[in-house]
Amino acid sequence: MSEPNARLFKLLRVYCQATAIAVMGLGCTVLYGWEFHVEILKTVLPGLVAMKANSATSMVCSGLSLWLLLRGESHILSHRIARFLALVPTLFGSATLSEYIFRSINSCLGISLYPAEHPPPDACPRWCQLHG
Repeated sequence: MSEPNARLFKLLRVYCQATAIAVMGLGCTVLYGWEFHVEILKTVLPGLVAMKANSATSMVCSGLSLWLLLRGESHILSHRIARFLALVPTLFGSATLSEYIFRSINSCLGISLYPAEHPPPDACPRWCQLHG
């Protein structure tokens, strides 16, 4: 590999590592806000809508997956863990999408209601019937 390409590759690797750390930090901050009911930590910027806990969990899993894949070693176990962690946001997204698609038939998994202690009664009638 030529010298300019090696420098570019190293720079991109450092950028990806910093991004993984930033994404995990933001996700953990939002989860901390949900756990301890700190409203300002639930939003990315003050005045914006609060981030859902499943989105924050997905961010932590994505960042950790990227971090594991960027490490220099090639352990089979760490690659499998990274792939599983990358699957978690996909599952959350698929479940949320299915809620939106099948809402007309009153199907609700309660994915977006997870951190709420007492979800509003009109949030998802079927979920409230099953768990109420």
